[in-house]
Amino acid sequence: MAAILMLATSARAQINGKVFDAINRIALENVHVIHKGNVIAVTNASGKYRLQDAEDIDSLKFQRIGYKSRIITVDKHVMQIPLSPKPTALKGVAVKGYNWPGNTFSRSGPVSVLNKRDIERIAISGPPDLLNMVSGIYAHSGARNTNRITIRGIGARSMYSTTKIKAYLNEIPLTSGMGETTLEDLDLDLIDRLTVIKGPSSTTYGAPLGGVINMRISGQQQQGSFIQTKNTIGSFGLMKNSLRAMTSGDNTSAEIAYTHLVSDGFRENDNYNRDALTAIVHHRLNNDLDFTYFERYHKLKAYIPSSLDEQTYRNNPQRAAQNWQSVKGHEDYHKFFSGLSMQWDVNNKVTNTTGLFYKDYAGYERRPFNVLDDNTATLGARTLFKTPATIATRKFYFRVGYEFFYDDYDWNIFETIDQKRHGDLLSKNTQHRYYHNAFITGETSWKTFTFSAGLNYNKTHYRYLDHFNDSIDYSTAHAFEGVVSPRLSISYDFTGNIMAYGNISHGFSAPSYEEAIDSEGFANTGLQPETGWNREIGFRAQLLNNKFTASASLFSINIDDLLVTKRLAEDRYTKINAGETRHNGLEFTLNAKPVNERNFKSTFKLSYTHSAYRFIDFTDEGNDYDGNFLPGIPKNKLFVSGDVEIMQWAFIHANWLWVDEMPMNDANSLYASSYGRLSLKGGLKKNVFKKWMIKVYGGINNLTDNHYPSMVLVNAVGYGGSDPRYYYPAPPRNFYAGIAISYFF
Repeated sequence: MAAILMLATSARAQINGKVFDAINRIALENVHVIHKGNVIAVTNASGKYRLQDAEDIDSLKFQRIGYKSRIITVDKHVMQIPLSPKPTALKGVAVKGYNWPGNTFSRSGPVSVLNKRDIERIAISGPPDLLNMVSGIYAHSGARNTNRITIRGIGARSMYSTTKIKAYLNEIPLTSGMGETTLEDLDLDLIDRLTVIKGPSSTTYGAPLGGVINMRISGQQQQGSFIQTKNTIGSFGLMKNSLRAMTSGDNTSAEIAYTHLVSDGFRENDNYNRDALTAIVHHRLNNDLDFTYFERYHKLKAYIPSSLDEQTYRNNPQRAAQNWQSVKGHEDYHKFFSGLSMQWDVNNKVTNTTGLFYKDYAGYERRPFNVLDDNTATLGARTLFKTPATIATRKFYFRVGYEFFYDDYDWNIFETIDQKRHGDLLSKNTQHRYYHNAFITGETSWKTFTFSAGLNYNKTHYRYLDHFNDSIDYSTAHAFEGVVSPRLSISYDFTGNIMAYGNISHGFSAPSYEEAIDSEGFANTGLQPETGWNREIGFRAQLLNNKFTASASLFSINIDDLLVTKRLAEDRYTKINAGETRHNGLEFTLNAKPVNERNFKSTFKLSYTHSAYRFIDFTDEGNDYDGNFLPGIPKNKLFVSGDVEIMQWAFIHANWLWVDEMPMNDANSLYASSYGRLSLKGGLKKNVFKKWMIKVYGGINNLTDNHYPSMVLVNAVGYGGSDPRYYYPAPPRNFYAGIAISYFF
């Protein structure tokens, strides 16, 4: 009996556990563990802490710069503590920008972070409006299902989609093996944090030319359970209904969410209907090992109004393009993707994160010129080891990893007959595409300097199979040469609140499956990946007790082997490597909290981009475009927003987006005019009977009812005597309102 009592007393006298970021689950170092006002422990690089002789401790406070402090009642010996970042914090918050558990402020590269509050203010409008908050990004929006996102001018020459940018959701690649990213499929209400790495500076995510967009759905962050229903109605038949349920215990948390979104759109042939189901489960097996399972399924049917010629755009912007209207052009698809990841503290120094993912897509698109019936299956894995090491008495931090995925893409092309039928099979094809990325990064500090270097190696190859029963077999296989992409950066901390950095990095973009097939159906094996070097200097500052934060950067990106679209007919175009561009730019961001009292808070955000992106060496069909600006990118872009929160239960938000004129063709002979757009949103929230919370909100988009193109089709060509269709008109003034009701168990 005495031995049992001694063991029980010893166990009770010791407390240990782990502290981590509640959103991206990164272990948090330097968290102060406080008891009765005294710091009694500090977490190590693995986020772990241990308290001896803790028999008389009944509560602990966990505190770290950039995070909300938590006071925890001690009722067990092992405690896993998630900390939530402060909504407006910059310094101290851990992000997965470079897959390094550092904070945004100290990163020696172009990283921008949007938090939950930023996302909630604009979530109803969709990803393009949200991303236009960020300097260096310009997002076109032709319709809810037709978007083109560009970062520092990269991807501007894509026709109808986002390319040359990689996106991840909970470490699962959203970008397909075809090279396309469709962020419009996501429910922004579920996203807790969005991190943008601009330009070819992300070694650990494959060094894409445009950059990386990382999104996190964290699941339940605090212990307990709740259920929420949220319903929004708006102009043009908008109706969005969602239902979420979350629960969290000592070691396991789970969330499931269903969303239904429909809209008639303001144009003809603009109907949109989407259903989505999302689930996420976290389970911590022990203090060293935890698992996350993520799954999402959604189905979509969206009609396509397409672009308009100038006369129709100015006089009848609600019209659809006649050829798309005549066949009721639309896309109809199902998507499913899932991922299982493991975070493992191998020992006190080495940690590993490994994930497996699977994606499945089945689509059907009716177009005036043909019908596309396609399917994609993707299987992949990603692993990352992190460890410190001492070399010649200096401490280094290393990250070593590998990413692989395989795409199996099948597509059939049929003749278009009418609005309901398709005709004969025109082609039947398969492409197997393999991606390999291996990478290593290292970082060390000396006094107030931090040095970082990285290296990514990519190998991409594919097999193209022609299954169509005719006299010509277009089947072939091709492997692109391996691409080595280095990165080197240095940062200097002047005062702890002011830092500067310099960065040089390399990136690339392999041709997509469409780009790799020429207009005759043969594999275009002569194409080379686009490659580029980014050179950049920047600074960040936090002043007056974090009331003001600012960042600025000057950069220059040189792109070689530019892929250029040569459109031969409405349904036939090919790609060639045909030039060099230089992307010189300036980005500036300012965040301010003029008033930050308990019952009254105000915030102000400003982001500005100056884009001098030009052709350096580009001749097409005898036309010399050297020195011309890249089409589809405004020379200047300004975003300004302001928030006021009163008594913690009411808010008013306003934002203004101004976009400079932009060329629409390589010759710079046609320009889309500049425009400004003002949007407002307000809301109230109130706790009722302790367990209920009610939120009501409403807003106005495009308050001044400006007429402008929200997307332009670069280098549009008219066929059969018709005028070229450059313009996607933006919706006129529109309204929405909603209510969210939550019950806490």
